[in-house]
Amino acid sequence: MSPSTLRYCLRIARQLVELPDGKSKHFAYLLAGGKIVGFGYNKHRSHTYHSRWSDPARPPAIHAEAAAVFSTRKQGDELVVVRVNRQGAVRLSKPCVCCCSFLQYRGIKRVWFTTEVGWEKMYI
Repeated sequence: MSPSTLRYCLRIARQLVELPDGKSKHFAYLLAGGKIVGFGYNKHRSHTYHSRWSDPARPPAIHAEAAAVFSTRKQGDELVVVRVNRQGAVRLSKPCVCCCSFLQYRGIKRVWFTTEVGWEKMYI
């Protein structure tokens, strides 16, 4: 993953948070061969993947990671997950256990995510 791709993903996330209706602060970018092929953000709504991948005791929501995968028909091999606050500071965005299982099922090999001090890479 090139540093310029990570900077680009972070820059887009910061711009989206500044929008008047920018409720979501958690974004994911699906990459194939180093190019962005899908994008998603945290949102509340029902989707069929919940029957297999989510806890029925919690309200239906689609995490940014799953939304990025569902946003395209293309197969990605890497995922970049970014979380920023309203001031644009990066926050921890490590995918949850449920999302890790889903990403592994969908063939995603590597996930880059923000931390309070930069980036970390995780192999799925």
